[in-house]
Amino acid sequence: MVLITSGVNEKTGGATDRNDPQGRLRLLDKNAAIYRDGIVSARIAEIVLRDERAAIPIGSYQCEFGVTLSLPSIIGHAGVLEVMQPELSPRNGARWKKTRKA
Repeated sequence: MVLITSGVNEKTGGATDRNDPQGRLRLLDKNAAIYRDGIVSARIAEIVLRDERAAIPIGSYQCEFGVTLSLPSIIGHAGVLEVMQPELSPRNGARWKKTRKA
């Protein structure tokens, strides 16, 4: 893993460069997806084992729609405890129904 920086933002403590005025750190590696997936998996395991009841976007099967959707959900020791369904405008609701039928 290679950390690319061109200075340290004194306000945030993060790396800064011309393309990143917010001071976020940039990690560059051709295998970065492996690290990302491992970090996300470890965090989900922590949430479940500690029964944190954290709200995160996660995929779960939605009986109402008959498909798996990634929606903000509260997860804890028992898995997905609550799914936060987004409010859809009438136009988007109609599009969603049309898509579901396809």
